[in-house]
Amino acid sequence: MPIKEVAETEEQDNNNTPEKQEIHKVTLSNLCRVPVFVFGLLAQVVVYGSLGFLSPTMSLHLLSYEGFDEFWVGVYFGVPVILYILNTPLVSIYCKLFNRRCVIFIGACCFSIGVLMIGTSPMLGFPDQT
Repeated sequence: MPIKEVAETEEQDNNNTPEKQEIHKVTLSNLCRVPVFVFGLLAQVVVYGSLGFLSPTMSLHLLSYEGFDEFWVGVYFGVPVILYILNTPLVSIYCKLFNRRCVIFIGACCFSIGVLMIGTSPMLGFPDQT
């Protein structure tokens, strides 16, 4: 439960009594008591940690293909960043238009499809069809 403080304001209601306004103090210890926050934070650490590992290994792998030079590797890693910058302000609009769970589900599906489109690791031993 968040800590509640009561502050008196100068405004008065119809009965000429001062209104009381609740102010919620949010602290890290209060956030750590919310399971959804903790699991969301852990999920972000895992996802962004694995994406951070992907960048250096994927760039070396892409450079091994014929026709992929440093420019195209930069484009490969730059396009998602640009899309992230453009879509971040729109998420609040999406959440107003659609249910928040629907927006999260669509985002998870897009993320999953994107990861599947990257391809398999050579360590799995599947033959390369290119």
